[in-house]
Amino acid sequence: MLRQLTINNIAVIENAQIEFLSGFNVLTGETGAGKSIIIDSLNMLKGERASKTIIRSGETKARVSGIIDVTDEVSDIIRDETGIDAPDGEIMISREITLDGKNNIRVNGEMVTLAVLKKIGDIIINIHGQHDNTSLLSKKVHIEFLDRFGSDKIQPKLDEYKKIHKDYTDTFQMLNSLSDSEQDKARRIDMLKFQIDEISSCDLHIGEEEELTERKNVLENSQLISESVQEAYSSIYDNDYGKSAYDTLWNGINRIEKAASIDSSLEKIHASLADAGYMIEDSLRELKRYIDNLSYDQ
Repeated sequence: MLRQLTINNIAVIENAQIEFLSGFNVLTGETGAGKSIIIDSLNMLKGERASKTIIRSGETKARVSGIIDVTDEVSDIIRDETGIDAPDGEIMISREITLDGKNNIRVNGEMVTLAVLKKIGDIIINIHGQHDNTSLLSKKVHIEFLDRFGSDKIQPKLDEYKKIHKDYTDTFQMLNSLSDSEQDKARRIDMLKFQIDEISSCDLHIGEEEELTERKNVLENSQLISESVQEAYSSIYDNDYGKSAYDTLWNGINRIEKAASIDSSLEKIHASLADAGYMIEDSLRELKRYIDNLSYDQ
């Protein structure tokens, strides 16, 4: 039976806590007193869908909680259906809804889905209307009525069947899990082999990423490089504006050579300048080969 119902921010009710006594309880009141809000709150505990419009004006969330005493028989049914235990024959349900439509549902402190709450609600809460009765019209509970009617003879066999059925389903699930694990393992191995082959076919080597990055940078700036090296070569060795820097340098070296033939103290200077000239000449040849191999195409 429902022992306690707590309502927070549902419609016009800000806070209300109702204690129910064992046996028959009656709530009366005029139209608009809030009787239907209590039924709406029970429906929320039962797992029915609830609109955010039920939240009290000016609030961001609403909450309903209840404590229900259940028999050992009902407790067993709940455990078999949902896996949730009812210690001391007590079920504590709380459900909170927010303006963004989120549900926060707990049963005996455990987070559950709306579907699980509905299963529990169908077992422990039965709301009768003028023309409806949830349990009597629900075909899925008819067999339960029959089992209860002949419980002395049927229950032992039913318990035996449930145990055998549970052993079967557990074994079947374990077998499927093992089979799936082998298939997943085989798929994983195939994928890894494929990836290894792909990597091997690339013929990668240490430092290749740096080389490719540098090559990419060269390609992105190929026009600038082409213009720069050609202007440099022209400035130093081959230009249309008179003597080049190369010609001027060797002209100076030759003059130093003549002077050194007279004054031997200049021979060391001449040798150094001549070495520099030969080094520049080698560099110019390398630069020319670089220019000849340029493949810049805008």
